[in-house]
Amino acid sequence: MIKNGIEFVEDLEKITKSELLSMKGVGKKAVDEIQAAMLSVKLKYLDNEIKNRRAIANYYVKNISSQNIQLPSWEDIESHVFHVFVIRTKFRDQLQQYLKSKNIICIVHYPIAPHNQEAFSSFSHYKLPITESIHNEVLSLPIGPTQTVDQTQEIVFEINKFLS
Repeated sequence: MIKNGIEFVEDLEKITKSELLSMKGVGKKAVDEIQAAMLSVKLKYLDNEIKNRRAIANYYVKNISSQNIQLPSWEDIESHVFHVFVIRTKFRDQLQQYLKSKNIICIVHYPIAPHNQEAFSSFSHYKLPITESIHNEVLSLPIGPTQTVDQTQEIVFEINKFLS
């Protein structure tokens, strides 16, 4: 269905690869203009969103008390936008499952070590134990501009409870 120059698809399963490829260029200018308009509105809120993310990161660092978690550090909080907030723990998978059971979703942003990714297959024969260890321990905590103080406190509470 086409509405206001934008094609809407109800069932992605029925779209063929050739249709997807042909749609990629169609209406690209309109999509770019829509994206530009949306981003120009979002830019007005960017400084405040970054401020909120910094406050959440600061709260995490000051209140996550488990010795089983390695927290990030930085010299100047004003130099960081906290797109992600990544912790390290040897109990990553267990913590992730526990938090999921509490409806707190944490993700592993880069689950495959770079040297094991298909794009870098020529490096896959290297044994990089530090890199592999990091990739088995990193977990991104929720951090977003709409995250509330109550949500942040609940996340910290559950992390400290699980790892105490």
